[in-house]
Order: sequence, then structure tokens, then C-alpha cells
Amino acid sequence: MRWRWAIVGMAALPSVVGCPVVPPASEWGDTDVGCADHWSLAHFGSGVLLGPTFGDDSFAPSMAVLVGWEIIEPSMWPGETAQNQVCDIGWGGLGWLMSTR
Repeated sequence: MRWRWAIVGMAALPSVVGCPVVPPASEWGDTDVGCADHWSLAHFGSGVLLGPTFGDDSFAPSMAVLVGWEIIEPSMWPGETAQNQVCDIGWGGLGWLMSTR
């Protein structure tokens, strides 16, 4: 169990601290349109961090944070499609799953 958390943590850490582990945004094409863009790693990393932060039975509060962020995010950065918002929640949920299982 600990080894899985270590692997997930190492994979998510670069996205959390902003290290360039993916190609530059200019090489991804349009952002906030499809299901995966250069922000997908940040959403995955947030899910990884939320699981241990809330502890046991952390699914509901973690999902509330992920959904809440996607509700307020367009007011700060407009132009995100509904598909991208749903996928961002999915990336965060996948990160949560990897950190809690």
C-alpha cells in the first residue's frame, strides 16, 4: 500500500510544484477544450493530495472540492468547455482513487 502512494506522489508532485514534465502548452494545441490538456496533471495532482488530506471516507469531500473548483474556475479563467470541466473532475477523481487505494 505504501509503495503505491509513493509512486503516485512522485508522479503527481511535478504537476503540483509546476515543473515542466509535459510538453509546453503551445505544443498541446487548444487548452480547456478537449478532455486532456496541460492542466490535466494539475487536476490529477489535486486529487492525489485531497485523498490523504481528508482521510478515511474522503470521496465525498474530495469530489465536493473538485466540483466546487470547476464551478468557480470559469469566473477567473473563462472559455473552458463543459467537456473539459467534466474531464478535469475525472482527472481529480482518478488522482484521488490512486492515492486512496
